[in-house]
Amino acid sequence: MPPRALEARLASLGQRDADQERLSLLRRYLLAEDLVSSRRVLDSINRQSLDAAGRWRLRLLSREFQIFSGQETAGDFDELVRALPSAALERDLTFSKLHTDIAMGRSAQVVDALVPLDTALASQDWRELLWKALTRHSSLSPPQNTSSAHEDFATKHALRDFTHSFLKAATLKAQQRMLDDSAQSLIARSFADAMPASLQLIQDWRQRPVRVGLVLPLSGPLSSVGDAFLEGFVTAWFAAAGDSQVSFRLYDSQQLVSEMDYERFAGELVGDRIALVIGPISRAKLMPVQRVLPSDVGWIALNQFDDAPNLDDGQFVMELSTEAEVRDLVRKIRARDSDRILVYYQSSGWSRRALDTLERELGGERFIGKVALLKAAAVTEDVGLSLLVDRSEARIRNLGRLLQDDVESRARRRQDVDTLVSLVDGDLSAALQPALRYHGAATVQLFGTSRMMRGLRPSDFPNFEGVRFFESPWNLADSSFKQRIHSQFGTASPAVENFRAIGLDCFRLADRFALLRELQQGAWIDSLQGASGLLWISGGLIHRSMVWTHVSAGRVEPVPGAP
Repeated sequence: MPPRALEARLASLGQRDADQERLSLLRRYLLAEDLVSSRRVLDSINRQSLDAAGRWRLRLLSREFQIFSGQETAGDFDELVRALPSAALERDLTFSKLHTDIAMGRSAQVVDALVPLDTALASQDWRELLWKALTRHSSLSPPQNTSSAHEDFATKHALRDFTHSFLKAATLKAQQRMLDDSAQSLIARSFADAMPASLQLIQDWRQRPVRVGLVLPLSGPLSSVGDAFLEGFVTAWFAAAGDSQVSFRLYDSQQLVSEMDYERFAGELVGDRIALVIGPISRAKLMPVQRVLPSDVGWIALNQFDDAPNLDDGQFVMELSTEAEVRDLVRKIRARDSDRILVYYQSSGWSRRALDTLERELGGERFIGKVALLKAAAVTEDVGLSLLVDRSEARIRNLGRLLQDDVESRARRRQDVDTLVSLVDGDLSAALQPALRYHGAATVQLFGTSRMMRGLRPSDFPNFEGVRFFESPWNLADSSFKQRIHSQFGTASPAVENFRAIGLDCFRLADRFALLRELQQGAWIDSLQGASGLLWISGGLIHRSMVWTHVSAGRVEPVPGAP
């Protein structure tokens, strides 16, 4: 039974039975990371109606919610282990621990723990957990070393190899063919008598024609971004050929100005028999478009907006904003249990929004400083001031005056910083790491966003050895789609290139949109390895996680073992 239908049925049950059902419902929403629905169910549970075991399960699920919503770190669960009232609840504790490990980026360890899936754990929830761990551990390159004769080792790598290929399949039909080919071997052995629900749904789904309305800035100051999105979408559309039933129609979002324009646009959607709208990109146009959308038309908005939590079924927001990326960065920082964070930012709008998000998500007490970098020429001085090197120099001078002699000592930086975060790009970014080395802070972990390398030359890359930051898969590998787009349209600036990747990904979402609606309503897990990042749905959000990378031997590469 779909979760929404189950929620409606709860009203007919007594309080005690209804709250027991709500615990199962909460588990399902949390597994799908639908935090809006999870919050709604969590708030509706009456703790007093639960028995001792139920209250303990509620405590576990509440902890999971706090971790997935970024309110606290996973820690080591020692407190909950000590509170364990019964060995019968140990499976619940193990499940919650493994699930929060996924949230903290430890998907590989979860796969290792679950393959082979123990018979005692082989319920549907555990299968879903294993599949979630496999999808989150997908990387740009397929797993290696699959030749071991050890059965568990071989199964583990075969599953990872299958998942990698499955998530990168260009169309829904291609995924269905892969499932048909493997149904009697790998999948059957690994998931015993039942596949994860999303895989079963994909295998059984009958693909339907979908007419897409692309609402893009085809004129005006954002036309280069709209053109780039269209180049990616059309390239994927041509490449899919007979594997897809997508057709599309273009609408210029720049022509949507007055209320009458939006009403006319809504009429055109009905007349053109549009089943899915993708766009617009401008935040100012999102809510007016939502207001006039026909009730049976699906929607993928290409920017975040204020009313996003209140989306209807079949409506999604694709997370493309700086704020969404910073929330991913916060997960990385939390995984290190960092408590003393120093942040460097710049005066641009994206950097200030990123700083606000970082401080809000982590909590202000974690910050020991935030430093604005204004000019590349002054970065070394600004970094020295932020690390309190000037105070050390002053102490050395005072000691020299006291001893009336030169003191042979070098100024030291402050030692209470365990993590540095860079929210700068371009020349400021290129100057930051050398400045940190100069002041003796090269051993402190430096994290950054995908803008860290924006606009830099390959000759600048060696300056970033040891730094970890996000990057789009599009910029890490020369895929066949990328080669085709460059041969037809040439290369472009980084911002424009990113929207080519997003256009390609949106075609893949459109190709399977009816299925996405079903997955959304059923709170099932689904993922795609897109050109712009790993995509997965939770409620009304299409999350996009970019690749965790570092510079090795002058090249930007994925961090080994990182999800």
